[in-house]
Amino acid sequence: MQGMNRSTDLAGTPSITTSGVRPFLMALTSLIFALIPMVDAQAQDPTRFENDIRAFEQTDLASPPPADPVLFVGSSSIRVWPDLPGDFPDYPVMNRGFGGSHMSDLLYYFDRIVGPYDPALILVYEGDNDLAGGKSVDTVYDDYLEFLTLVEEQLPGADVALIATKPSPSRSQYLEVTRQLNERFEQLAADDPDIWYIDIMTPMLDESGQPRPELFVGDMLHMNAAGYELWQAIIGPVLDAWASPETRSFLFDFGSADTITQNSPAPDDPAHFWNNVTLEIGGSETGQLLGLVDTRNTATQIALQMLSPFNSDGADRFATLTSTGFPANATRDWLRNRTEDRSGYADTSVSFKLMGLTHRRTYNFVLYASCRGMTDSRGGEAASVEANCTVAGENSATVAYDPANN
Repeated sequence: MQGMNRSTDLAGTPSITTSGVRPFLMALTSLIFALIPMVDAQAQDPTRFENDIRAFEQTDLASPPPADPVLFVGSSSIRVWPDLPGDFPDYPVMNRGFGGSHMSDLLYYFDRIVGPYDPALILVYEGDNDLAGGKSVDTVYDDYLEFLTLVEEQLPGADVALIATKPSPSRSQYLEVTRQLNERFEQLAADDPDIWYIDIMTPMLDESGQPRPELFVGDMLHMNAAGYELWQAIIGPVLDAWASPETRSFLFDFGSADTITQNSPAPDDPAHFWNNVTLEIGGSETGQLLGLVDTRNTATQIALQMLSPFNSDGADRFATLTSTGFPANATRDWLRNRTEDRSGYADTSVSFKLMGLTHRRTYNFVLYASCRGMTDSRGGEAASVEANCTVAGENSATVAYDPANN
C-alpha cells in the first residue's frame, strides 16, 4: 500500500503509520471492531480457565468435598458470591463458579467440576457472558440442553436448577435476548419435574422493565451486597422446596388388560391415576412398563421391569371386591406365580424391579394381598402364611400375609 508503513511497537502489537490514507484506515478499523464479537463467540478457548480448575482440584485434595452436595456452578455471579455456603447454612453448598465463563466452558470442564462430586442438586448460572460475547439464544440454549444431557447420562439422581440470566445495566442492550433465553429455561422446567427454574430476572427489573442499578457495583455488571441478598431471598425457598418434596404416591394393578387402562384413572377411582401391569407385560420375563406416573398423573423416569412373570390366565379374578381403600376392579385381580401345576408348592415367585430410583430418596412400599373362596392352605403348614412379599434394596424386608382374611 503506497504511503503506508507497518511497524511493531515494543509490546509486539502491530501498529500502522499513515500518510494520506485516513479514510481507508478508518474503514479497516471499523472492520476489525465488527469482527471482534464474532471471534469471541466462535473461538472461545476453554483452557483459559485451566488454572481455576486446578485450584478447585487442589482444594478438593486438601479438604474433601461433602457427600451429595448442593453444587453452584457458573460465571462470576457465582464465583464472587461473598459467602455462598454461609447464606445457605442448612445445605452442603459448594461454589465452583469461574468468572467470565460461558456455558460452553462449563461443558468442557463438566468431568472435573461437576461429575466427580455426584451432587444432589446443581444450580447453574450461565448465559450472561455468552450473549454479550455475540452468541445467539439458540446457541446458548443448545449448550444448556447438552449440559442437561450430560447430567441425565452421568448423574441420573441429580436435579438441576436453572438460575435465570440476570439483567445488568451495562448490558441492557441484551435485555430482550436475555428475556428470550430465560423463557426457554422456564419452559424446560415446566416440562420436566427434575428441573427447577429460578426467576431472579423479574425482581431485578424496575417498574419500567429496566435493570435496577442499586443492585450493582460501579461497573454495573457485578452485583453488590443488596443484589446477593435478593438472590439469597429468592433461591432459599427453592432449596427448601427441593429438599422437602411433597410425598408422591404410585398405584399399581397387576392384572388383566381390561381392568384399568395404563396412565389413566380407574373407572371407579377417578381421583387417582394408576399404572396397570397388564398380562402382556407381567406375563413376560422381559416385560417393562416405562414412564410410571404418580397418582396425579405426573410422569417420572421410574420404570418397572419383570424378572419372573406371573400366570397369564385371564380368569384370575378371585381377589377381594370389598376393599375399603382400593377400587374393586384393581383388587379383584389375583396375582399368581407361574407354575405348571396350579396346586403345586414348588413354584417360582413373581418378581419385578423398579428402575430409576435414587438412594437420596426414601421409598415406602404398601403391599396388598387378598383372595376369595380360598378353602385350602396352599401355602404349606399354616393357612395364615399363603403370601410372602419381599422388598430388597439398600434395606430388605419380608412380610407374610393371610390373604384369605385380607
